[in-house]
Amino acid sequence: MEQLTLANFQYETIPDNEDEIVFLQKYFLSDEKAIIIFDTLADYPSDFIKTLSERHTTVMVHPYSRGRFFASIAIYPVGHLDENVLFEFKTYQSKTKILAGMQYCLLNDAILSLEPSSNFQFPPKIISVIAGGSDPSNTLDLIYQWLLNANLKDYQFRILFGKASVFASKNISILAKNQIQFLPFSMEEIQRSDVVISAFGVTIYELVYLRKPVISYGHTVQHAEASERFSARQLCTKNIGNIFELNQEDFIQQIDSLLKSREQLSDLFQNTMGLVDSYGTDRVSKTILETYYEEKRI
Repeated sequence: MEQLTLANFQYETIPDNEDEIVFLQKYFLSDEKAIIIFDTLADYPSDFIKTLSERHTTVMVHPYSRGRFFASIAIYPVGHLDENVLFEFKTYQSKTKILAGMQYCLLNDAILSLEPSSNFQFPPKIISVIAGGSDPSNTLDLIYQWLLNANLKDYQFRILFGKASVFASKNISILAKNQIQFLPFSMEEIQRSDVVISAFGVTIYELVYLRKPVISYGHTVQHAEASERFSARQLCTKNIGNIFELNQEDFIQQIDSLLKSREQLSDLFQNTMGLVDSYGTDRVSKTILETYYEEKRI
């Protein structure tokens, strides 16, 4: 984070082969106050975070572990947060500062280097299909099979697969069939897309920043529920539910209906306006520094 660098903080990253709880125990008795940022979903024990927070500024991103109630700052940079998550902090009488909302989205430089769309294309031509870096449920293959036998010849579908996906390692004998192409995932390809079909996850927020109309699905019950909450609250994505509860007919009908509707695509595009901007990291950094100096004075 640039503001932390400008404030002359030195960075120390926990090596991949280290147990982070063991590694961080050296800070238990350290007299030099540090900022410790947790950006994994590990289940950190309450006593561990509480002990660290007594001497240091602790920051947890997307925290759901028991230790979150003792952190200095908890960050939920999303627009689909379950209200019960925030209620639990109140119930626990936690003193944790909470940064919740899309104004705290942490976009990387690769995304910020791209220009958001200034308009939407109708009728759309290029439809990208993405499922994150790994696509653990292999949803891209399922969607490919459905598209392969569908009558959607007016569109060019680009299935963008991540390096770690099952789809990428599969031996596909035909790399292109009529209107379907297979390409390695890249945000540049996303930028060239008119509409994006995406598994629900952090990429959704990048798509909103780029102002792309999005058709969102979940590959698990949890992701499907999150996709539904986000769509209902923000009105900038079209949720089609759990991909494994759909059949080909349902999927194609919902896709085709949206792609043929200027009004729906326009609404999705217009509703992305101002939801995610380029200043999320600055807002988070500012709060971290303010909290650090506040705690240091105590």
